[in-house]
Parts: sequence; C-alpha cells; structure tokens
Amino acid sequence: SKDEELYQQALEDHIYKPRGKGVYPKANIADAPLIKTKDGYIFANSLVILFNESLDTQFLNYLRRCDNKRYLRIKDRIKEREIPLIQEMVKYKFSNVKSVCNFYVRIPTHKKNKRECDLLLVDDNGIAVYLEMKHFYIPHSYCEEKVLDRELTQALEKIPDQLEAISEDWDKIKAKYNLACDLKKIYGIIVSHRYTGVDVEIKPETPIVSSSDLFESIAEAKSLEDIYFGCREIDELYPKIEFIEKELLVNFAGYRFHLYEECLNPLCEILVTATYKKQVEKNIEYTTPTSYKSIEDLAHAYIDQMQETN
Repeated sequence: SKDEELYQQALEDHIYKPRGKGVYPKANIADAPLIKTKDGYIFANSLVILFNESLDTQFLNYLRRCDNKRYLRIKDRIKEREIPLIQEMVKYKFSNVKSVCNFYVRIPTHKKNKRECDLLLVDDNGIAVYLEMKHFYIPHSYCEEKVLDRELTQALEKIPDQLEAISEDWDKIKAKYNLACDLKKIYGIIVSHRYTGVDVEIKPETPIVSSSDLFESIAEAKSLEDIYFGCREIDELYPKIEFIEKELLVNFAGYRFHLYEECLNPLCEILVTATYKKQVEKNIEYTTPTSYKSIEDLAHAYIDQMQETN
C-alpha cells in the first residue's frame, strides 16, 4: 500500500507488544510476526515463520482476542475477496459458465422468509453448483473447535433447504440474472477459508473443503460438474486416513486415569512428510511473480500453476 496511515496500522498490528503496553497487546510472543527492540530495530519472529498454520490465521486470532470489532469486519472481507477470485477462475477455465453472487432466495421456514446465498455457478446445460462460503480461522483450543464445528454442522443442515429454495425460485433467478437454461441438477459445496472441521459429520452429498482444495478442483476439472465431484473426492479421503490409538494408564493422587493417545499410521505419516518436502522444494524454486495487478491475473496464475504441477 502507498497509504502511509494504513501501512503504519498494519505494521503496528504485527509487532509484538508485552501485555499492558500499547493499545492491542499480544497475548503471546508467538502470535506476532514481528518483534521490535527498545532501540527501534524490527526483526521477523522465527516462531511464526516456522509454525504459522496459514497466511492469516495468526493475525485473525490476535484480532479476535484483542480487537473483536476489527476482526468481524476483516473476516467478512476475506469472503468478499475470495468470491471474485473463484468467479474469475471458473470464467477462465469454462467460458460456458455464468456466476451469480450474493443473491436471495425465499425460504418460508426462515424468520425473514428469505436467505442470502453466496455464490451460484451455472453452465449452459442446466448444471448448477452452489458454494456456501465460510471464513473460519484455525482454532487454537478445544472450545474454539467446538464452536466452529457447530457452525459447520449448521451449514450442513441448511444446505438442502437452500438448494431446494434455489430450485423453486429458478424462474425468478433465471429472469433476474439473464440465465438462458432451465435447471436440471444442482449440487452444494461448503467452502471454508481454512478450517474444515474435526468433529463434523462427513456427508458425501455436501463436501466441506478449504479454498485451496476448491482451487485445485477447478484447475483439474473438465466441466462444472467435475468441480463438485473433485471436491467430493477430497472430502471422502478423510475417513480413509488411518489413525492408531493407544490407551495410557496414569496414576495420580490415588486415582487411575485412562488417557488415549492418537497418531497417524506411520506409513501415512511417511507419505505426508514426503509430500510436504516436495511442496517446500517447489516453493523454493518458484519463479513466478509474487504480486498481480488484478484479480483476473491472479486467477489465471492459480489455474496455470496447478495445471503445470499436475
């Protein structure tokens, strides 16, 4: 940004400040990408570089705890940022697909008799894919996990009503957004920014995928319907991952506690580690631009990069 005020705000947000000093103190030094010394020097925090779960999780978690109003505004911007990117990726890959975003459908059981829907993709054969967009941070505690799992479960329960409402309101949607075809089949996908749930039911008909998994499905698809089946295939992999559980008996204060440790099957872990190493090698050797002038350029870059990798 060339806006000095915005730059200073972003810089301050990312600098560690001990508790009790500054407007927004960091809860923990590991939350801050930058650390500032007393004499004004700023250096990168290696803890964040090595262990950061995502590009923005640390920042969102910090804002949620220390400045919730800004957190609520920014997390909505994430959704607003990703919808145009998905639209451009699909437009670049499939010229016969039209998209409709932020539209309303009538749902009699809803308290306002209507509900806002996020993104609908339709091809000229009458196949439609509805994307319900979520913008969850990665939880850092069991309580946060339970809250987000509950929201994902609610989204799973709502999707059938939304798909039915879109089908029933199709004539109105078709007329309002200049769609030329009748609806033959509609699929639903829940797209979460990062977190896709721990204790959430896996329903084959409604996959829950991260944004990056959706991008990959778009890059590999040969039709709009393939995007749905690509996401569904990714979602169906999770139950097949093998975990090993072992009971540990712990004696403490005269009581015997039954604790359970769970870990990946060593063979699965070897595969995960090998895949991670390949990703690191690819990123080190990556030579494409790190910034783009428009959403269109970024969308094209995502598609081209993923197709080259495959």
